[in-house]
Amino acid sequence: MAKARTIESERPYLGFGLGLRPAHYETILNESPAVDWFEIISENYLVPGGKPIHYLERIRARYPLVMHGVSLSVGSLDPLDRKYLRQLKALADRIEPAWMSDHLCWTGVGGVNAHDLLPLPYTEEAEEKHKPYPQSPSGMPGVETSLPLMLTEMKAGRCTLAEIQKWMCHGPAAAYGIRNKGKILEGWDADLTLVDMKHVRPVRNEDMFTRVRWSPFDGRELTGWPIYTIVGGQVAFDHGKIRDDVRGRPLSFS
Repeated sequence: MAKARTIESERPYLGFGLGLRPAHYETILNESPAVDWFEIISENYLVPGGKPIHYLERIRARYPLVMHGVSLSVGSLDPLDRKYLRQLKALADRIEPAWMSDHLCWTGVGGVNAHDLLPLPYTEEAEEKHKPYPQSPSGMPGVETSLPLMLTEMKAGRCTLAEIQKWMCHGPAAAYGIRNKGKILEGWDADLTLVDMKHVRPVRNEDMFTRVRWSPFDGRELTGWPIYTIVGGQVAFDHGKIRDDVRGRPLSFS
């Protein structure tokens, strides 16, 4: 009977290692401590020149290294960042690590890095997120607070309503080539959000509709909350209540 292959059986045993930090550079080079190997944070050495990579190559000449990344974001809805992958490969080719690793999580969405390791839910729905559109479930954390956040910034004078319309309506539709979306025009889809600009209330975790049931803006007071959301001419959201019988259609892309 063939022995099962595991990550542990395929990964070379190096002994006991430590995480490499800039404060250790001179001590390692001057004293050659009895450490079997060092782990680096890959993102700290992606720039091909400068002192970090200079020290790293000198340490690599004496010790095995392993690369551990924190930005692969395999759990994000975004495709993998090809530029980041090319940088990782260039670093790996340069220092020849014993192995490379990253977190099974997501670290950003929409091209924006949150600089945090955000957990994946252990659900079938989370697995379905990686199916091709439109088989994958729609939605993402923060949708219900995105517009009130923008409108609060508008009230503070940091942006205009026209800019919000561009950023959240016709701009995304144009960027992704989504047909008949983003503007109020005859013959286009009747997708609208009606907002009470005088409604002021704090964000509350218990009011979140997403499965995570929390918001980084919990407790923050926002001005301008949606009261109606109309999808395809039908009311899908009415004063805090989602109508389960109203569903949109798959988007069409040009």
